[in-house]
Amino acid sequence: MNDPIETIRRHVEAEGCHVEILADDSGEVVCAHTIGLARDGRHPELVVFGLDAEQSLALFDAAIEEIEGGRVFAAGQQYEGLVQHYPVALREVAQPNRAIFERAVAFHGSADFPMLQVFWPDKQGRFPWDPGVHEAVRADQPSLEVGR
Repeated sequence: MNDPIETIRRHVEAEGCHVEILADDSGEVVCAHTIGLARDGRHPELVVFGLDAEQSLALFDAAIEEIEGGRVFAAGQQYEGLVQHYPVALREVAQPNRAIFERAVAFHGSADFPMLQVFWPDKQGRFPWDPGVHEAVRADQPSLEVGR
C-alpha cells in the first residue's frame, strides 16, 4: 500500500517541496499549498485560494525558484513577479487554521509550522480587504490570517 505521507516525504527530499492541490467534491480546485518548505525552518509554507491548478503551480514554481535563490517572503508584504501582471500580498495563516491542511500537519507532526497565505488582486489591483474589490475576488479567497 502506498502511504501518501511517505510519498510526500520522498518528493520533498528529491524536489525540496511538494504541492498539494485540494479540490471540492465536483473536482473544482479550492486551494493549493506547499508541503516541505517549512522543514528545518527554511521558509513558511504557502497557500493560495481561488486559482486553478495550472495557475497555482505556476505561482508556486516562481515562489520556490525565488526561495531557492535565497529570498524569504514575509507576511504583510507585497511582491511582484509571482503572478503575471499582478502583485501578490502575503498574510500569516493563524495556527488553528493550519490544521485544515491535514497532509502538511501529518508531514510536520503538528500544526505548529509557519504558513503564509498568498492573496491576488482583482484586475484593478484591489485585494480582498480593499474597498471596491470585485466581490468574486473576495469570495474566492477566504482569509486564514491571524485574528480572522
